[in-house]
Amino acid sequence: MSLFRSTSLRFQMIAGIVLVLLALVAVETVSIRHAMELEAVEHLRDELWKTSKLLNLVVVPHTTPEGMETLRAYLKELVTGDGEGIVYLALFDEQNSLLLQTRDTPDPMPPVWDQSGPLPDTVLVHAVQPILLGGNRIGALHFGLDISSIRETHANIQRELLQLQAGGLGAALILLIFFERRINTRLRRLMLASQALAVGNYSVRAPESGPKELAQLARDFNRMADAVAERTAALQESERKYRGIFTESVTAIYIFDRDKNFIDTNEAGIELLGYSRDELLNMSIPEVDADHGAVQPAQEHLLAGGRIVNFEHRLVRKDGSTITVLNNSRPVIDSDGEVTGMQSTLIDVTERNKIEHSLQDREQELDTIIENIPNMLFIKDAKELRFVRFNQAGETLLGMPRKDLIGKNDYDFFPQEQADFFTEKDREVLESGKQLDISEEPIETPKGTRILHTRKTVIRGKNGEAKYLLGISEDITERKRTEQELESHRLHLEELVAERSASLARAETIAHVGSWHVDMADSQLTWSSETCHIFGVPVGTQVSLTDFAGFVHPDDSDRTMAAWRDAMKGARYDIEHRILVEGKVKWVRERAEMVCDAQGQPITAHGAVQDITEHKAAAQAMIDAKERAEAAAGAKSEFLANMSHEIRTPLNAVLGLARMGQRDSKESESRGRFHHILSSGQHLLGILNDILDLSKLESGKVKVENQPFRLAETVEDTVSLVASQAGEKGLAFSLHLDPALPAWVAGDSLRLRQVLLNLLSNAVKFTEEGEVQLQIACQGELTCFSVTDTGIGMNSEQISRLFTPFDQGDTSTTRRFGGTGLGLAISHNLANLMDGHISVKSEPDRGSTFTLCLPLMETEPEVEHEIQKPEKTGSRLKDIHVLAAEDVEMNRLILKDTLEHEGAHVVFAENGYQALERLKEWGVTAFDIVLMDVQMPLMDGYEATRRIHKFTSALPVIGLTAHALGEERQHCLAAGMVEHVTKPFDADELIAAILRQLKQPKPATVSEVHSTPAQEAGPKQVTQSAAETPPDSLPGIDLADGLQRLRGRWPSYKKVLLMFRQQHSASADKMASLLEQGDVEEARLLAHRLKGTCGNVGAKRLSEQAAVIEAACHANDLEKAAAQMPAFHTSFEEIMDGLAMLDEG
Repeated sequence: MSLFRSTSLRFQMIAGIVLVLLALVAVETVSIRHAMELEAVEHLRDELWKTSKLLNLVVVPHTTPEGMETLRAYLKELVTGDGEGIVYLALFDEQNSLLLQTRDTPDPMPPVWDQSGPLPDTVLVHAVQPILLGGNRIGALHFGLDISSIRETHANIQRELLQLQAGGLGAALILLIFFERRINTRLRRLMLASQALAVGNYSVRAPESGPKELAQLARDFNRMADAVAERTAALQESERKYRGIFTESVTAIYIFDRDKNFIDTNEAGIELLGYSRDELLNMSIPEVDADHGAVQPAQEHLLAGGRIVNFEHRLVRKDGSTITVLNNSRPVIDSDGEVTGMQSTLIDVTERNKIEHSLQDREQELDTIIENIPNMLFIKDAKELRFVRFNQAGETLLGMPRKDLIGKNDYDFFPQEQADFFTEKDREVLESGKQLDISEEPIETPKGTRILHTRKTVIRGKNGEAKYLLGISEDITERKRTEQELESHRLHLEELVAERSASLARAETIAHVGSWHVDMADSQLTWSSETCHIFGVPVGTQVSLTDFAGFVHPDDSDRTMAAWRDAMKGARYDIEHRILVEGKVKWVRERAEMVCDAQGQPITAHGAVQDITEHKAAAQAMIDAKERAEAAAGAKSEFLANMSHEIRTPLNAVLGLARMGQRDSKESESRGRFHHILSSGQHLLGILNDILDLSKLESGKVKVENQPFRLAETVEDTVSLVASQAGEKGLAFSLHLDPALPAWVAGDSLRLRQVLLNLLSNAVKFTEEGEVQLQIACQGELTCFSVTDTGIGMNSEQISRLFTPFDQGDTSTTRRFGGTGLGLAISHNLANLMDGHISVKSEPDRGSTFTLCLPLMETEPEVEHEIQKPEKTGSRLKDIHVLAAEDVEMNRLILKDTLEHEGAHVVFAENGYQALERLKEWGVTAFDIVLMDVQMPLMDGYEATRRIHKFTSALPVIGLTAHALGEERQHCLAAGMVEHVTKPFDADELIAAILRQLKQPKPATVSEVHSTPAQEAGPKQVTQSAAETPPDSLPGIDLADGLQRLRGRWPSYKKVLLMFRQQHSASADKMASLLEQGDVEEARLLAHRLKGTCGNVGAKRLSEQAAVIEAACHANDLEKAAAQMPAFHTSFEEIMDGLAMLDEG
């Protein structure tokens, strides 16, 4: 059957019709055969009846014995003998005994054919016919009939009938195929149309021609196609809308299959769980479920066809955090009504739940506050004014439980008149919407009459309508009683205060001290009589804090009011300020104390004011006197410094000439005279140096350094200078160093050497015999240097004046040993500057011990000191060829002197273009290294470096810049420079940088190259001539820094300074003019050049001021740049004046 169903409709239709026709033919054949058989049976029955009747007539007369033979012969004649008709006959009597029979009679007799039934299948039919006589059965006649001829006749008839049926069936098949082809053609068209419709071609239609039924079928199909097209368009539009809603929804939507796997979601769903779409579509619900026990039954309910509404549960996001969602879900059902999955809409309610919990907590807190406030709180509904809430304090005050109060109104508790009053006020509040304050409201309670202070206000609904009335009542019964008692007490106190006030007023007048009081509630001041007198107002004048502020001097107003505000916050109020009284200035001192309530808030203040005008005048006089004394001391120091400088210059010439005369003189007497001149001059030079050091200390110009140095080396160098003097006097000299002393310490080795040299020199000078000992040891964080001698010693009175300038203890000492008495004063000040101190222990004629203690901290050694010193000096850059690009002539001069002194060959360019021209002219291989100023006209150093590297990368370029910021180094490296050196540069740093790039070891510093061990220094000193000796100081110039840059060569340095004066004498005026004109860029460039140039010549302060102006111009801040000009101009003029004196000298 299944095979038949899988065949085509055409085959099924033809086969079905053929089968039907065959069935009809078979039924017809069986029916005809049955009819023929019935006809044969009927015919046979008729024949049997006739034969039986005939035999009955024949047999009856011959049943006698005589007639039996006749009867046998008659029966024998009835049997045909040819196999047709009657085949045999047999006669039986009534006892069923055989009387006679013919041939071929079977024995025994076969079953007899029931004439009421069908014919038997055999050819021979056996029948029985009774023999009747007078209606009685007297026997029976059995006979057999051959029906083969009947059957043959029937077979012939059936054969002819089958031929006729086969012909009819063939004709029917021909007609069937013809009509099937016509029907099948139209059905095929209809099938093709339906197939096109199935694949989405909704415009296809079937032709409506042909037979009526097929045309009607086509019309029905076309109507169906129209409906399908409309329904499909509607479904597509619905799907588009649904997909848009699904995709754009801000609510997370998920679709799951029956196995709880994610099969679709929108962007909100992806964002909610934090997974990507691909990750989520490979996951299932249990992987994100945090409440499996609660969620699983809900999902089973969904899969059974139910719905989930507002179901809260938790999910786990990708980052591990847990969120709470509100779930609304429905089952997804297919066209067969089967549940295929679930669709869930989730809303993140984590924050909402937090807010709800917070609101619940706040509501609980509010309920707690309401229940625990000490005042009665009640709420009434706005319509009937019935109580809807009472707190615990209300129950206690009214003496009734809350359940008896809720739902009642004032008439249930209070008398008619009082209830009317309460109701009237309630309605007034509800109608006006304003708060009502009833200061005193007596009510009757079980505890008696209580006085309440009640405030009532409206509670409105969300639409602004009056919904409730809120009332808060404070029981002020006890407070009223206390106020009455206080009022009585106050009256008594006023009487006492009046008596005391009179006494206080007399005391204030005598001491010129007034008192005052202020009430913070109204800011009103109460002044005593003396206070009014100090401020120049009539006694009893009403004054406020604002009025008081008007008396304060404008210059002191902000400070005074700030002090008052601080006092309100708990600070001490004790201030001196000026006031204006009738146009005159007075100085007053005010002090006050605040009186605060239990919460710490000031409620009153009590204070005193004192007129200190005369005291201030006296103090100012003392200040003026001190300033005059300091000015005189400064003038003295300046005078000493100037005189020292004026004497020092010709003295250097005298000493130089004396050395030359001593060296060139051939006569011993002349050499002796020159020796005395030289000795006296050196003594005078020492005195002048002491005076100059003292002047610098008093003027604050001495600065101490904090650099690493070898402690033992410094001490040994100092000792070597004094040991020879001790040896000449026959004194024993010993040095003891604590083994625990660090090798390297941080401090000022120069100042340490100066102090130690003074202490050791004094010990040798004031000791005639015995010994001098220097002991150095660690005492905690201090390093102590103890100088002990066996000299003349001192008493306590001499020790007290020991560190006073120009004082040696007594005049006899000065006459005996000489000196100025400045050394210890200078050493004492230097020790203080180094955060240390000097102490003295001494006994007359037994000697003294001076101990210098300094905080010298152990530190790491400097790398430079560990490097092997070169054997030859002044040749570290020998045969090195340098191309230097620098636009400032003075800087070129310094570079030339520095580099050529070290043996280098230098070619200069004034800008980047010239540097490139020099390279093209000389060739790249002519130079070993390039020094490039980064900021030059025409082409700066950055661009020049980039162009150099376009045609060679083997030539290193070192940047020279006045910018000290870290990003400047990055700019240099980005342009292709190998490193940069900050201007004003240190010669050793520049040389080290050059050698680093040329792959040579870093050299020792100049100070190391030229230093000589102290042990090798003899007493002979070499002094430069006066023309080669630099001055002690130049205004605004750090001579030590400048000289260090030029290897200590004063003539070269002097030339640089004079060139600076010549080239930049008008730079300050030009800077001011550029700023006035608003030319920020030119002003910035000029400031940049001055910053580097000033740094190179040692004008550090002027360089720093130029840097500030440059930064302001870079930020386009003209106002800030102009504000720096007065200080810059002052420093500039100071330097130029000093250089003018240098030029004249």
